[in-house]
Amino acid sequence: MTEERLLTASVPTGMLANVPVFATIFSPLTVKVISPSRIKKPSSSRLWTCGGVEGFNDVIGLDNLCIPALAIMSNRMTDAQGEKVIRFAQQLGTTRVNLMFDCDDPGTAGAKEALWFFAERNITVRLVWSPTNHGGQYQGKQPESLRQEDVDSLVLNS
Repeated sequence: MTEERLLTASVPTGMLANVPVFATIFSPLTVKVISPSRIKKPSSSRLWTCGGVEGFNDVIGLDNLCIPALAIMSNRMTDAQGEKVIRFAQQLGTTRVNLMFDCDDPGTAGAKEALWFFAERNITVRLVWSPTNHGGQYQGKQPESLRQEDVDSLVLNS
């Protein structure tokens, strides 16, 4: 297994410009990016306890909305990555994982595999969106593009 390393980085202008963030590199294919102020901050709603997403831009976008997330850097999750998502959720004090892969066909296929992975391990798992649920309004969207209004709607309709 790859050793976990803690890095400090700056996020490009337009996201969290010049705000230091912590990035944990799990392997070349798994990155967790959260700002220091979010590490001990409890999640504000039952929907957003721990999110699994595809890329680091998704993590940064969700972090702007105070939503903890872990990027698997693909739309397909390995078993090792899944175990690390579980550990991240447990560090946040929960056994609930919310999947929010890109809302397109490849993201949906990867989310189905991840749903099965977590269900086999008795982890409470939820698919936050898909191209067909929520009236299809999120079809083609990525987590990084969410606004606070979208989050509020997703929480109310869950």
